[in-house]
Amino acid sequence: VEDHDLKITAGYGDRYVIARGGLGFCSYFGKVFHKKISLEPLAIYDRIDLTYNIKTLPIIICFSGVTHESGVVHEKLRRCYLNGDPIIIKGYQNLAEISWKSRFALMRHDWKQLGDYFKENTAIMNNLMRHVGFLHGIGLFNNILIRLIEYNSDVFAAKLTGAGGGGSIFALVKPDRIDAVLLSWKEELNKIITNEEYYLSLFPEYPLEARDRLKNAQFFKIKIVPGVKKL
Repeated sequence: VEDHDLKITAGYGDRYVIARGGLGFCSYFGKVFHKKISLEPLAIYDRIDLTYNIKTLPIIICFSGVTHESGVVHEKLRRCYLNGDPIIIKGYQNLAEISWKSRFALMRHDWKQLGDYFKENTAIMNNLMRHVGFLHGIGLFNNILIRLIEYNSDVFAAKLTGAGGGGSIFALVKPDRIDAVLLSWKEELNKIITNEEYYLSLFPEYPLEARDRLKNAQFFKIKIVPGVKKL
């Protein structure tokens, strides 16, 4: 429906996670062409929060407040992948490896190791998106939000979520420091919005007006919930 009728390029994660819920490990092997059911493999969705006794995740989410159409991003990356662009293909092979390795970090509740994988993921995605023509990689506002918090000693990593309606970043933090990090992130954001000199000291290469677009940013804690209820 999304591909052929609505002409929106979206990832499978947007569909399966909502339907199944929980913390899921997803495999979409063989589904790149979005064929009809029975003409390609079914997706594999494991509820690993149940398997690995993960009752919560030490994560804070910041929605930038800046909306955009993510299908535009996906369409460009997907087209390059299907056209055999070697840089894009190699990048996604590396991302696939990071993905299966991350499952072991989750299995051990090893948040530091998981954070290291998230940092690798962010670096790869920034490179891939610049390669296909996006000047600021995963996004100007997303990179600002990441850099504001990633050097906090209580933060293991900050990463793009890939939200459909606009940019959202999550920070993986020490479990007992969630509230402190959330407050620090808010304060740092307010500081660059209200203090031009401080903003320029951190982001000399970015336009000043970017600060104003972040005034509506919102912060959230998370919880793991079931998927869509059966009717």
